[in-house]
Amino acid sequence: MIRLIQRYERELVEVGQDGFTAEHLEALAIWNQRNQNRFFEIEHQRLRCKQFVGVVQVGRLVIEILPKADRDDEDLARWHNALLTMLQKVHGLRLYPADKANLSLRRTNLMDLFLDQFVKELHALVHAGLVKKYHPKRSNQAALKGRLDFPRHLRMNLVHRERFAVIHQAYDTDHVLHSVFKEALWIVEHTCTNADIVGRAQDVNWAFENVIGRAIVASTFDHIRLDRKTAPYAEALQLAELIILNYNPDLRSGREPVLSILFDMEILWEKFIHRLLARRCPDGWRLIGQDSERFWEHRTVKPDLVFTQGGQVRLIADTKWKVPDDDEPSIADLRQMFAYNMRFVSRRSMLLYPGKSRSIPGSFVNHELGWHQTQHGCEVRFVMPFDDRGNLDELAIDQLVQSTMNVKVL
Repeated sequence: MIRLIQRYERELVEVGQDGFTAEHLEALAIWNQRNQNRFFEIEHQRLRCKQFVGVVQVGRLVIEILPKADRDDEDLARWHNALLTMLQKVHGLRLYPADKANLSLRRTNLMDLFLDQFVKELHALVHAGLVKKYHPKRSNQAALKGRLDFPRHLRMNLVHRERFAVIHQAYDTDHVLHSVFKEALWIVEHTCTNADIVGRAQDVNWAFENVIGRAIVASTFDHIRLDRKTAPYAEALQLAELIILNYNPDLRSGREPVLSILFDMEILWEKFIHRLLARRCPDGWRLIGQDSERFWEHRTVKPDLVFTQGGQVRLIADTKWKVPDDDEPSIADLRQMFAYNMRFVSRRSMLLYPGKSRSIPGSFVNHELGWHQTQHGCEVRFVMPFDDRGNLDELAIDQLVQSTMNVKVL
């Protein structure tokens, strides 16, 4: 039976609670150590989640780690859907809760949503017809076809002189893209806890029977380039990369494999806000993400968002996924915005925090004899782009655009 644990970021998962055992803790501790202790802090008989959100599966135990921007909000379903909304906008992943017709998936978890979407994408690709490519193929044939592979020919056919070891061009579905899908499909079949998803994964296996197994590593994806014919592979490839690179089999007897799909919430929030604002920029405005300027020697400063109008910087903004105490930004955040204003010659800057929509103005103090005479400031703004169900709140986003760029949204 599958067991599901849901926690918010920074919360604890303790041995003895919700089916979490010492064996699960040990498996996650080893996996976390292999990943430079990035995802959890391992404590005595418990682990503490960090800023990463998503899902981790250990055997038949699934741990969902959800974002949370309001200390008093305990609605897990809302933040579950909010995470799906952010992943859809930032990564283009169409991860929707299952419809009411599919009863076996109505109470699914995040991991099953990822795996289910991957299997759906593969079914669509197979139904449309898998792309064939030319590639060199080595074989031992009864006729001379292609180029004779002389060293192999001598080694293999010293006795059977009627055969030829050749290298020739083949045009079929056996290429690296399909090897990636075959590997991810195997992981789905051997880790997914939902029988319906596993069954549909097995139904599509036949399409990859003639695809050889290749070693799939991180650099494999760096060398893949989609063209006009393989453009429909984009989402399936993205999901396959998440599945393969985050699968950690433990070869020791009795150990459960770990499959994780986690995202840094700081980066996810920054990219999410960027996507929301970029597509709503009015005419004449431009939004640049992660623009950089030299600051000291070879070091640079790089604000999250730079708004320009007519080639002039109008606003610098930084996104922060945290809830400041008493709505007061930290001195480190303010110093950072002060430096941005100086280096980018901006009179306005903004710190964007998650929370109930409100704005707190603030100005940096200038001395009459100071080297910087222009009055400039940093506004603290809170935004909650999700409604009560975790879907996009268009009104809140339009209000943010209006306040950010001082324009009226029609």
